[in-house]
Amino acid sequence: MSPAPATAPPFSFSRLREIKHDNDPVNVLYYGGSKTGKTWFLGTAGDRTLLIDTGDGTITLDSKLYKEKVNSNPIIVSIREKIGSRGVPEVANAFDYVCDAIDYALVNFPNDFDTVACDDLTTLRKFAMNKGLEVNQQTGKSQTKKNIVDKYDFIIPAVQDYGVEMSLIEQFLSNYISITRRAGKNFIVAAHQRYTFGDKKGIGESPVVKEVRPAVTGSQFPDAITALFDNVWHAERVSGGDSAVYRARVHGDEITVAGTRHGGVFKTVESDPNFLKMLARIRAA
Repeated sequence: MSPAPATAPPFSFSRLREIKHDNDPVNVLYYGGSKTGKTWFLGTAGDRTLLIDTGDGTITLDSKLYKEKVNSNPIIVSIREKIGSRGVPEVANAFDYVCDAIDYALVNFPNDFDTVACDDLTTLRKFAMNKGLEVNQQTGKSQTKKNIVDKYDFIIPAVQDYGVEMSLIEQFLSNYISITRRAGKNFIVAAHQRYTFGDKKGIGESPVVKEVRPAVTGSQFPDAITALFDNVWHAERVSGGDSAVYRARVHGDEITVAGTRHGGVFKTVESDPNFLKMLARIRAA
């Protein structure tokens, strides 16, 4: 055991109640099935949002109903891969462009936004896979790009390609949760959901849903991504048509993965979730 340092270390000691969190930025992983209001929720972060659009989410934010009920005007950055004639990316740039967009905005116009929102993680995973194929080809860890993609114009990833994708996504989320927090910005990521099924109870029976969690690659460490976020909320839609109700499940159960570090602020299920209103409740508490 080394002796105690002679000089004061580069950190401080404080009582818990001396630490103030009144204006701390908030991060949220907002996940759910298709058409459950994920992009809408990102839009409720308001005008002072930098929205990284990797799909077609802006169509939702341009809809008649959205304009009537929310009508925010966020800063939009639309990022796509440059796709070849057979649907395969010519050069995998999109993953880096997402990072570049956030970095550039934080340096050049940080006073124009309070929240960084990414829509969505599913497409970002594809961007990460495309980049991973190129990295593995260059480093010799995989020949998928040379032997499959370049030759046949479609993608069949190898195990090591999925490994790079997982690594890139985990690093992206971990890094930008930290970067945005230090910059005083909220960080929201929308993602789709994944069902895990248990064994069938009998012949002809349907498999029982064992768990509902964010759709990310990797089953050995299922909490690697959710553990990064202060808030993991599940988007839900109840009923349909004109009577549809959109909800956020803030606290999970034995099946649905959800939770928050802001205990005592929210009900288990919040109807018509609005990020700015929920942020105000967090800070008021």
